[in-house]
Amino acid sequence: MKRLSWTLVVATVVPCGGRLPPPFALAALAALGLTSLAGCGNTPPSVDAFSFGTPSVDAAGNTTVQGTITVSDADGDKITRLDLTVKGPSPVIVPSFSPPGGAAGAYPFQLTLPAAAAKGAYEFSVVALDEPGGSSAAKTASVTIK
Repeated sequence: MKRLSWTLVVATVVPCGGRLPPPFALAALAALGLTSLAGCGNTPPSVDAFSFGTPSVDAAGNTTVQGTITVSDADGDKITRLDLTVKGPSPVIVPSFSPPGGAAGAYPFQLTLPAAAAKGAYEFSVVALDEPGGSSAAKTASVTIK
């Protein structure tokens, strides 16, 4: 996603005596305020991709699923953590994790659901957070346990 910045350029003619009449003074202050806002702030990180592979079931009935989360940050800030949440037929605790060195990139992961977990569709959501405190929009991926 490209970040747009706007700059307002105003040419003001100062009358003799060097003082701005009130209408010009107000316009100059407004232009200064708008110009100072351009380019400020943090661009939040982005979760570019989030996907799961096909679940596999082991001999004990536990289900393992592997996936990948790909994250980036347009202004190069460190990504401090990835928060995962899940909605599904059974409660699942999914820990947050921090990318090594806060680097952008693709991160593989593996989740294991115990045999006692209810079968059905689970919707996972991930949000990336960066060092200045920005957070990405949530990206979701689903997996069905049969």
